[in-house]
Amino acid sequence: ATIPAGRPIVTYCQSAGCKFAENVSLRLIEEGYSDIALFKGGWAEWTAKHGRPEPATEPGKEVETDDADQDDPA
Repeated sequence: ATIPAGRPIVTYCQSAGCKFAENVSLRLIEEGYSDIALFKGGWAEWTAKHGRPEPATEPGKEVETDDADQDDPA
């Protein structure tokens, strides 16, 4: 998939110690993208502060999950 050049992009790693997102950000800049944000705290910081995000869905589309308990009302 191609990301439109004017679209904002956020890169992140698993944690603050990982440098992969920084390398990806630099590569994106080399490829001509300019609206790049690096979330230095990574996935670990995000989930510690905000929990796991819900999957984004398009209207009329269902989200498939691996959560076997999702249909359990208890």
